[in-house]
Amino acid sequence: MTNKKKVLLTMVFLGISTTTCIANAYAYKETGVKLGAELSLRNKTSINGAKGFEKNKLGANFFVGARLNKEFGAELGYGFITKTKEAASNNANQIVNVTHKVRNVYIDALGYFPVNACTDIIGSVGIGRYKSKLDMPTPSSQYAAFINRANKAKLGIRVGLGAQYNFCDNWSTRAMIRYQRGNKHFLRRNVSIAIGAAYAFS
Repeated sequence: MTNKKKVLLTMVFLGISTTTCIANAYAYKETGVKLGAELSLRNKTSINGAKGFEKNKLGANFFVGARLNKEFGAELGYGFITKTKEAASNNANQIVNVTHKVRNVYIDALGYFPVNACTDIIGSVGIGRYKSKLDMPTPSSQYAAFINRANKAKLGIRVGLGAQYNFCDNWSTRAMIRYQRGNKHFLRRNVSIAIGAAYAFS
């Protein structure tokens, strides 16, 4: 089985699992589907062979999920991780801009530890699929091979820790720090700090 098929089958399985969990949330009177967004204030990437792209950029995450009960939940999300530019020489010895974009599809299982009536400590573990897009006009053969390795999607383990404040049954805000593994040939890992809000349909 090729890597692309493995990635596709894994994402389909995770998507079905998350959809089932979210659907089951309606079985609980106190919970329901939630929609949310986060602003990544810091993305600390580790990039192999291209340190110039290791720049902190604002990112964003959008997610759908459910808190299944007081202790557990699940989320499926999409993240805009970073977009950076660097100058390099192409095959005609011209200086051109090289653009690097990173996107992420992820699924997380969440555990909640209630501190008081309004505050929870959150721990998360899941799987994310980083997709790098390194783009260079008319690259040299050396750069072309490097770009091909860099643009391979990669499934990786991700973990997170944070805190959530619940304003009411529907609205909440949170802050999270996360770590996710990536492609050893290029984007090796990312550490992010994000703040966000969510609305739960009860």
